[in-house]
Amino acid sequence: TAFYDFGLADNNSYEQWSAEGGRDQLERAQRRWQALLESYQPPELPAAADEALKEFMARRKRELPETT
Repeated sequence: TAFYDFGLADNNSYEQWSAEGGRDQLERAQRRWQALLESYQPPELPAAADEALKEFMARRKRELPETT
């Protein structure tokens, strides 16, 4: 498509923009990423993949020297 609305633009009139707090694009972007981060739900790993990762981490902990 020729036009992609990424959700940060404000097409309101100046008066409406000002009445709604006058947030610039940087402020809108910050609110957007914070909302996305707060609502993030990590995807569930298949049980076999989860077990394989746990085994890998345990093996690497045994193999690597302890660091302080």
